[in-house]
Amino acid sequence: MAENVFLFIPNIIGYARIVLAILSFYFMPTNCVVAASMYLLSVLLDEFDGYAARYFNQSTMFGAMLDMLTDR
Repeated sequence: MAENVFLFIPNIIGYARIVLAILSFYFMPTNCVVAASMYLLSVLLDEFDGYAARYFNQSTMFGAMLDMLTDR
C-alpha cells in the first residue's frame, strides 16, 4: 500500500505556511502586528519543515515543490 505523500508531516507544515501567508496578507492593511506575527511564524515553520522531512525521512518531489512555492 502506497503512502499518501500529501499527508506527510512536512507537507502539512507547508499547508499551514500557505494559510499563514494568506492570513498575513489579509491583515496587512488593518493590523500590521498580526500580519507580521503570522509572517514570522511562517518563516519559523520553514526551518522546521526541512528538519521534519529529514527526521521522518519524508522527502518527496511534491514537498520540494511545495517548499519552493511557500518560500516565494
